[in-house]
Amino acid sequence: MSVSNLPAAGPIEDLTADGPTAVYRLYGEDGALLYVGVSSAPKARWAQHRADKAWWPEVRRYTIEWADNRAAALVHEAEAIRSETPRYNVVGTDKHRARITAARRFPLGGSEAARGLVEAIEAFAAIEDPMERAAAVSEVLTRWQELPSRLREIRQTTVRELRDEHGMKWAEIAQLLGGISAARAQQIAQGLSGHARTKREALTPER
Repeated sequence: MSVSNLPAAGPIEDLTADGPTAVYRLYGEDGALLYVGVSSAPKARWAQHRADKAWWPEVRRYTIEWADNRAAALVHEAEAIRSETPRYNVVGTDKHRARITAARRFPLGGSEAARGLVEAIEAFAAIEDPMERAAAVSEVLTRWQELPSRLREIRQTTVRELRDEHGMKWAEIAQLLGGISAARAQQIAQGLSGHARTKREALTPER
């Protein structure tokens, strides 16, 4: 099908859902396969390609196949890239192998940033040189203790923003954070760990 009527911008792809995911192929004027990708909202994804990919003007048509979930789509994408050699995909890179490994080991939804973190961790296993792999892993582990505290800081700030600026109830925030209790959501906003809160620290009644 033609991509000539594609809008300049599309809706933001919902990366939190792990439902049906498209494996799409983009072709050029001569029928050459230019690119293979995956997306739950392919037309929105193509609008992004048009904005940031130098090769987009070469695209003339597309095909779509739907997989049951994102993990299956990523495996299909990897197989297509390997066997069909699209012009603008990079074949066999550490990043791509890590992406497929992460999809197989963690076939869940989640934000793009969360999924990217999993893929980044898997990228260490994909480093072929064992000396380079050991050095890279050791470098990250030396800073690992800093990372959880930074993530907790980001979460605390975000919870406060949801409460104060967006007016969300504690129960709503708790559900967003993974089904924790409303009391625990308040602890997070106060910067308290699950073990740090004492019985004297009363929680704010829900309004």
